[in-house]
Amino acid sequence: MAALGAPRRVEYTGDSLRIDGTPFFMLSGSVHYPRSHPSLWPVIFRAMRRDRLNTVDTYVFWNEHEAGRPSADSAVTADFDGPRDLVRFIRCAWLHHLNVVLRIGPYVCAEVNYGGFPWWLRDQRGGDGGGGAADATPIRFRTFHPTFCAQVERWLHRLVEETLRPAQLFAPQGGPIILVQLENEYAMVAERYGAAGQQYLDWVASLQKGLGFGVPLIMCLGASASHSDAVIETINAFYAHQQVDQHRRQHATDRQPLLWTECWTGWYDVWGAPHHRRDARDLAYAVIRFWAAGGSGVNYYMYFGGTNLRRQNTMYLQATSYDYDAPLNEYAIETTKSRHLRRLHDALLPYVDPLRGVLDVSRLHLEVDEERRRVVVYERATRRLLFDSAEVRTVLRTELVPARPVEYFEALACDWQWFMRHEVPRFERELPPDTGLAQLPDIVAASADSTDYAWYRLRCPEAAPGNSVLRLGVADYGQVWRQAVRQHTHGAAPQWMASGPNSPFEDRFVNDWNATEHGYGSIEIGEVCCECEYVVLVSSLGMVKGDWQLPPGGNMADERKALLWARYTTGRDGAERDALVTGFTVGLRGERHAGVLSGDADEFPFTWTSASRSPTGALRAEAWPRWYRVALALPPPDAAENKGAVIDLDGTGLEKGWLYMNGHPCGRHWDIVGTAPKNGFLLQPSEDGRPAPVEQEPAGTPTQRRYYVPEWCLQPDGHDNVLVVFDEGGGRQLPLDLGRIRVYRAKMVVDKE
Repeated sequence: MAALGAPRRVEYTGDSLRIDGTPFFMLSGSVHYPRSHPSLWPVIFRAMRRDRLNTVDTYVFWNEHEAGRPSADSAVTADFDGPRDLVRFIRCAWLHHLNVVLRIGPYVCAEVNYGGFPWWLRDQRGGDGGGGAADATPIRFRTFHPTFCAQVERWLHRLVEETLRPAQLFAPQGGPIILVQLENEYAMVAERYGAAGQQYLDWVASLQKGLGFGVPLIMCLGASASHSDAVIETINAFYAHQQVDQHRRQHATDRQPLLWTECWTGWYDVWGAPHHRRDARDLAYAVIRFWAAGGSGVNYYMYFGGTNLRRQNTMYLQATSYDYDAPLNEYAIETTKSRHLRRLHDALLPYVDPLRGVLDVSRLHLEVDEERRRVVVYERATRRLLFDSAEVRTVLRTELVPARPVEYFEALACDWQWFMRHEVPRFERELPPDTGLAQLPDIVAASADSTDYAWYRLRCPEAAPGNSVLRLGVADYGQVWRQAVRQHTHGAAPQWMASGPNSPFEDRFVNDWNATEHGYGSIEIGEVCCECEYVVLVSSLGMVKGDWQLPPGGNMADERKALLWARYTTGRDGAERDALVTGFTVGLRGERHAGVLSGDADEFPFTWTSASRSPTGALRAEAWPRWYRVALALPPPDAAENKGAVIDLDGTGLEKGWLYMNGHPCGRHWDIVGTAPKNGFLLQPSEDGRPAPVEQEPAGTPTQRRYYVPEWCLQPDGHDNVLVVFDEGGGRQLPLDLGRIRVYRAKMVVDKE
């Protein structure tokens, strides 16, 4: 690699990328900076270099950097601090001799809220999309809509001109960025938007001239046809070699190198489905087949996945862990997969042609078993075995070592405290009992996307005793309590009624790979009484990441998180009425106080009460949302152990909610078992007619029972760590045994070498 700060020229031929005229064989891995932390980046980058990678790939997350709603008289505030410090991330990669592929969007997918769009974008009106007339129509994402295009252009210019270029991060400036990607996987929505969509894609590609990257532009899984001479179209797939012939036909006149921007090393997890895995042997087979077909660059997506600690990280239904079954696991510990890939890289990199930048297959002999998806590679001249994709020489596993003895946590059960102030909502909007809201308010708009939660109070004034049914539609999960009219003013505990949906689905609606209509979640309550009020807590599980997660024809700008409908039957005739919404508020009372999130007992000395004062079984019998806290004394880890902590909530009786450590959010928790089969996309056959090579753990295992708390969320050695748990309660009424919580450290164990 050129000396730090030396300008470099990046070009490409039909064979490969070229840096200063020399062919460059790209071996890359994806790392998402917001799913990790600056203190961890050197650890990750050293591991990537150890595994022979020369490039890191990352998206730029617009929603992370411009999270706040713009005001009428000032620009949007940009945040590039902490885990959002993109410049620091790129410079750290460069210091570890890694080039950077920067995929700046504006859309990135990446299993994040809105695919990376900030929430407030959906509320924009008017604007000028590059010389056109102002448009006051509702905004449409990812198509040629003037308001959308104006915001995209504003953001990209701000990113490049105020952040990236001043930091001299592009290769011609002496920086590490050698490729830039605009948009992402547009083929997923191209048919939906037709000519206007292609116009938008062409327009996005044209922005490169004004932005002046100075490096080649790429687009993956769908690229601008009118800019094919200046845009490299890349491949995203489980098996890229199966798409090589089609790619070459499409680009016969504008010869482009074969770049695989997303070689999926595993898959993400969603609540209600078991954990996903991809076998290391199958992954090695896929890489060899692509290299042998002329591939000159591969990016492992993901090489390190990380953790969805904050709300912005998670798309709809995404679990807290983003381990992805990646070569480096969630704890940044190497795996069997990383060792197997390192052996592959060591075996075949010496056979890359220095003049063309692709594997010199004339020096190799490949024996391919397509049925078993296995490749054995020999050196042609000597018949020396170089690599067998099916031969795994090293088997590694991550062992969880108890941070403290079991007796410690059992004794700690008496030290748990609960926050005395119930999460009974103080409704910000109160209406007379005979009127209701004209529209059901949306959580996102009402809270400026600052919470998962909203409360509604309903009445069914024409309900016939014993014969009426209340039906609710929720996005995404709801719980319902019943109380007598105005009973809440007398402090009596409401009665839990129902929750749902019990089996959420990632693909709720019909799309290109899913033919089953599940729809939004619904809850049904029988024997509705006109003399009762119904309190509903709706919780969001993240925003969608693409239009296909909405009803057919929907655009991401249409998405709402809320109580979607509330109707009840009036009696035996089955006539339906809209329930009256007589109260609404967003958020939790505990969320509004930093002292609750941090578990600061000094700030609320009279409201944190010892669990020993009230039997935990009685707390659970209330089935009501509540906050809990405990101070954990964690000894320093051994040298071989990860410095973070792993919290196991299995068997505690906690149902669903949020975790905080020392005031840091540590993701959603949900005690839900994985029963959903592989979704439609994972069942799509590859070119050889077989399904995707991703398997699930056995049905009935929890989607996630262990939650990673990274080192930067923990106190220095010798200081107690305060764990705060918000639990939504619910109708299961399991014994709440917080003494069953366990805290572990993670370390690597070699089972076979």
